[in-house]
Amino acid sequence: MEKSPLSPPGYCLYKGTTRDRRLLVDFLERTYHSLFPELCDFPHLEQTVESYFSWRSPLWWVVPETTQGNSNHNDHDSPFFPREDPLGLMAQINPTIGPADGFNQTNSAEKITRPQPIAGLWLGNAIDQVTGDRHGHIFMLYVEPAHRRRGIATSLMEQAQQWGQQRGDRLIALQVFSHNQGAMKLYEKFGFTPHALVMQKSLI
Repeated sequence: MEKSPLSPPGYCLYKGTTRDRRLLVDFLERTYHSLFPELCDFPHLEQTVESYFSWRSPLWWVVPETTQGNSNHNDHDSPFFPREDPLGLMAQINPTIGPADGFNQTNSAEKITRPQPIAGLWLGNAIDQVTGDRHGHIFMLYVEPAHRRRGIATSLMEQAQQWGQQRGDRLIALQVFSHNQGAMKLYEKFGFTPHALVMQKSLI
């Protein structure tokens, strides 16, 4: 996995894979919990991911840089989950691999682990119902509270814009809840302007 040149200082921005489905659901749940803390569960989000997540709707993750530097990730693996060998299978395949290689079922301290994402971006496609043109859509942008105000959201927005420009999109859109003033200020800073208004009325 290549580190994006848009990575914020002290962090690494990586493109995710379709194997990150469970992690995406988790980040969507974090997003909605932060906006609606009075609600305890969002079971429908799994169906949302099932319906819309594919190779056409890419992910980007942000992880803290480690003091050891950033290892090269195997393209067939998601870089955001612990890589372990609890059954000692590596030693069975190659007897020359021993405890010093980090694959020893009796020494958990030597298991190879990777930092977990603290921010994520999910992009997809939408069709402008006025012009019929396809354009990019930001489905999710989330940063853990402890890592906010460090330029991470800005880097993710820049990544979203770059993705759209590279595809030849003429615009990119998103939806934001009206009470999420912090997010609205960020989007306005990037030149987003209101295009439509969703109105609701309770029937209960």
